Amino acid sequence: MKTFGIILTIFLYGFVGYSQSIPYGDSQDSLFVYSGVKYDIFYYKPLNYDSVTGPILIGIHGQGGNGNVPRNDLRDIADRRKALIVSPTMHTDWEYGIEYIPDSINNCFWWLPKVFNQIYNHVLFRENRGSIPAYLIGFSAGGQFVTRYMLIRQGI
Repeated sequence: MKTFGIILTIFLYGFVGYSQSIPYGDSQDSLFVYSGVKYDIFYYKPLNYDSVTGPILIGIHGQGGNGNVPRNDLRDIADRRKALIVSPTMHTDWEYGIEYIPDSINNCFWWLPKVFNQIYNHVLFRENRGSIPAYLIGFSAGGQFVTRYMLIRQGI
């Protein structure tokens, strides 16, 4: 029985060490955040992306959109800057500019940075990197969201 446990441990750690890198071009992924809400994440990795120094460009869509919109709008910038676009579909109450997560706390000062931290760590894992410079950009209501997020983040 002890041998089975050792083999199982080696097997499981083997999968953790070999994450699949985000493919070049368009792709899509999903991630469950700490509260159990599923985020669809849209990626665009240009062919000239540098896997050692290339930054992340996180695009936030406007009201009624999804992660596909900023991904398409930011392609030219990503190609010029050799940046990986990461564009999650937000679950947002745009009237108040806060992220909607159905939990009992529902306090954006605590959970909003946790959501972005999980998305960032997910990308780090997929790209097998220790850190990646990240830039946040938003369109329309997404721009207001980015401003509020940066203010909240500074407060924390």
